[in-house]
Amino acid sequence: MMKLAIFMLFASICCSQVEKHVFSCDEIEREYFIYLPQNFNSLSKVPAVLYFHGYGSSAESEMEIKIKMHAIADSVGFVVVYPNAIEGKWKSGLESNPFFPVPNVNDVKFVDTLLDTLGVKFNVDMRRVYATGHSNGGFMCFKIAIELGNRVAAIAPISCVLRVDTEINS
Repeated sequence: MMKLAIFMLFASICCSQVEKHVFSCDEIEREYFIYLPQNFNSLSKVPAVLYFHGYGSSAESEMEIKIKMHAIADSVGFVVVYPNAIEGKWKSGLESNPFFPVPNVNDVKFVDTLLDTLGVKFNVDMRRVYATGHSNGGFMCFKIAIELGNRVAAIAPISCVLRVDTEINS
């Protein structure tokens, strides 16, 4: 019985519904990973949760940590999207800090284009897009809420704070 349980666990991990996708934004190859819930049906509108990784991390490493989110996605019925920042660093509006240099890319445009892509490719319900992220990814949630507020229903940043007097640079 134990061997069967281990085999089933291994099979579910190996047959994971995570897909890698790449597209060009401002002539830069950008990538994201998407987890499709077990009951995913491309004919039905589906909510999406965007998860932005922290500074110096990656979508791949965060997926390994956040694997429990996949079980919730299966239970509730939403897709989980893990965008990847260039060099692992989001241009979240706080790049004036010399201790945290970031590439000169337009991450807001990347997310905006990503949302368009998700709507077309996966029938994501644009009224039910949510964003969360850790640290630099949390700051990216704030940036998205400010600059693309009409495209996200809610944000839940983790391990970051946006002070009232903080200026978000575009």
